[in-house]
Parts: sequence; C-alpha cells; structure tokens
Amino acid sequence: MRLAEVEWIGVKAFEAYGLRDLAQVIASLWLLLVDRVFQQMGQLHEKYDMVAMEPGGGAEYVPQAGFGWTNGVTTAVIDQYRPGL
Repeated sequence: MRLAEVEWIGVKAFEAYGLRDLAQVIASLWLLLVDRVFQQMGQLHEKYDMVAMEPGGGAEYVPQAGFGWTNGVTTAVIDQYRPGL
C-alpha cells in the first residue's frame, strides 16, 4: 500500500542526503501511479496499491477519494519535479 505522506517523507529524506536521483525516482513513480488511477477513475484516492496500480483499501475504514494528503503531496511533487505540468 502506498500512502502520500510516506512518499513525501521518502522524497524529502533522499533529498536531505543528497540523493536527488532517488528522490526523482520516487516522485516519478508516485505521479505515474496517481495519474494512472486518475485517468481511469477521475479522482485522487487516499491509498494506492503499487503492484496492481489501482486504488488501495484495507483499513479500519473505507478509504476516501480526494484525500488531503494525496492532493497536497501530488501538487508538491508536480511543483518540484515536473514544473512544466
């Protein structure tokens, strides 16, 4: 399961250690996944299944569409790594 806040922590951690190439890989994979699901379903989701490349589930509640962390992290990653979008 992929959560936006975990992706963001990974990107920022690699940047902090000077590993911008690895941060770019994480950012690119996150954007690929979010875009793929958005193209299929027309909305962002709270959780993602990276293997199946689809919205994820499995928690104590039903995952939400348009979750704040997903929106915020996706916007920040686009701003930082894909300024042409």
